[in-house]
Amino acid sequence: MPSWPWGRTAVSLAAIGVVLVGVMQASPAHADNRNREPSRLAAAAIRGGLVATSSSPVIKASVLGGAAVVPDPVLRRAQDVAGQGARLAGSDRYATAVAVSRVVAPARSSEVVLASGADFPDALSAAPLASRLRGPLLLSGRDRLPASVATELRRLVPSRITVIGGAGALSDKVVADARAAAGGSRVAVRRLAGPNRYATSAQVAAQFPARTPGTVLVSGVTFPDGVAAGPVAASLRGPVLLTGPTSLPDPVRAQLPRLAPGKVVIAGGLGAVSAGVERTVASLTRTVPVRAAGANRYATSSALAALITGTTASSGVVVATGTAYPDALVGGVAAAAARGPVLLTGGQRGALSSLSADIARARLVGPWLQLSLDLLRRQQDLPAGAYTAHDAAYQAATLGTLYGWQEPEVQAQLTRMRSVRKPDGTYGMERAWDAFGDGSVNPASTGYLVTMTDHVGIGMLAGLRAGAVQADEVGSLVDLVLAWPRVTGDEDCLAYSNAPSDRRTCVYNVNSAAAWFLQSAWDAGVRRPGQQELAQRLYQHDLKVYFDGWWPYSALTPTRRQDWNHNAASIDFQFQLDVVAGQRSLDLVMPGGWVHPDPQARTASDVMGYLRLLPYACGYRGGVQEPVRQLSAAQRNASEAGQLALWSTRTTASCGQR
Repeated sequence: MPSWPWGRTAVSLAAIGVVLVGVMQASPAHADNRNREPSRLAAAAIRGGLVATSSSPVIKASVLGGAAVVPDPVLRRAQDVAGQGARLAGSDRYATAVAVSRVVAPARSSEVVLASGADFPDALSAAPLASRLRGPLLLSGRDRLPASVATELRRLVPSRITVIGGAGALSDKVVADARAAAGGSRVAVRRLAGPNRYATSAQVAAQFPARTPGTVLVSGVTFPDGVAAGPVAASLRGPVLLTGPTSLPDPVRAQLPRLAPGKVVIAGGLGAVSAGVERTVASLTRTVPVRAAGANRYATSSALAALITGTTASSGVVVATGTAYPDALVGGVAAAAARGPVLLTGGQRGALSSLSADIARARLVGPWLQLSLDLLRRQQDLPAGAYTAHDAAYQAATLGTLYGWQEPEVQAQLTRMRSVRKPDGTYGMERAWDAFGDGSVNPASTGYLVTMTDHVGIGMLAGLRAGAVQADEVGSLVDLVLAWPRVTGDEDCLAYSNAPSDRRTCVYNVNSAAAWFLQSAWDAGVRRPGQQELAQRLYQHDLKVYFDGWWPYSALTPTRRQDWNHNAASIDFQFQLDVVAGQRSLDLVMPGGWVHPDPQARTASDVMGYLRLLPYACGYRGGVQEPVRQLSAAQRNASEAGQLALWSTRTTASCGQR
């Protein structure tokens, strides 16, 4: 029996915390007829994608900095997902802070906070204080007040300027110049400073009342977690406090009992703030701190954002680079005013999809659209491994349905997919592989039928229907399938691969995939002599071993039902070949829920197959999202996660976003 490379995973059911009890079964309901699935996907893409048609209230995305800092594709994606967006930028970090100030305080402001734009430690505590004072945060160099900041102070006419940090951060001359620009002697000035960054953060925290609802603890060694934490602290109506990685500084230790926060959030992982510091904070505050952390600064900003968007309705988000602190710092005040997060972005893999998922959560899009965006983010976070063509084709289909097929990311994935096409025009894996586990190792140049049809074929056909893929490219795949080698002694079953060693037994879901692809290509206008006839021959061949909604794995196991994932693929194919039979199969298998009826056939990916069929059976969606999330978290390669992302996106397109 072959070792299945697609749709099966070595992760156990126990590893993802799945409990096989009645609550995980589907709610009884008659399946809806969703056989128009391909046309629904094409329609969603042509309209500009599912994201563009979201019915959720529009929010505003403010992207800080010029195109050299945050590229235009990031701005366009933020606009698409939020519904509206604009760039706030100046000629430098100081002018960008002024642009943000004019949004935060469009008229005069009685309070202004001034912090260093040259170094971050003292400034990290500034944003929550500015939010508390309901004034903007402006930046300055140590020894020179920028002209743009002086002009803004004249516009604001504040009654008081709060300076964060000592003379080493902002000189007395700068403070005097700021006061003069703001109105001279009538303007009160106070400086909040200590002998080090930790003492300064404690001085700032002292401006907050005792028994504050919450506070955020961040590393004082680096800036990313601190700038993303500002809006979280503001949402808790408390300060940001700095700590060393392994010990809590004495000034901060002294402030915590006075603040007595109802909630403590620790930003960053154990390398940023150790477990020992966490225990100390818990003892001082008599709370159990909540840690918001990710694998890197961008994932941590997402985790911090979720603390805001999960508890309040936002009217906007702020997007800033994660490679420098000033823009994100001042943006924290604007984000807090919109009850939204600061989202850090950069050139990391999957940056656009990560940003999209976070903005969508702030916009409160429907749960199925959110799930689709979250799953795509997971897919893009993972390595493709040996399945580049599979991963790229599924990403193209998912991105095209979410954003429209003219999206540059879609075209990039199609280019990536084509880059691994074999010299003979086929697609497969990017490694040598023993498909049947019998010592017959296929070279990396081997073409696999399921890759060409159920993987690359899905992406190609979806693109063809949306007008983004040429018919000739699909036609070349059709020609290869028509000429594909047969299983020895079985003319109506196509071989697993084009390697001679893989012609010994019929693998039914692979054969059905070929039948589906040939018929679907015909329906999409790509037609060759004998194409429909072969599709029906392959389908009728597999029907001979079908029983009660299930097919076996292969000719080697004719009486054993195949796993949910592969069987769902067979039913999906059946819907395009025989609508009535597909509906009958659906009615037989869906009421039993996503847990396989045969204990010995259960796998961790059972719910993946069930998810694949939901576009045809919307009434069965209840209870599926959480096991899908658990399965997604357990994935280790992008091709597996890609199935979850595409099936969820198809469900969203067919059944609605909520």
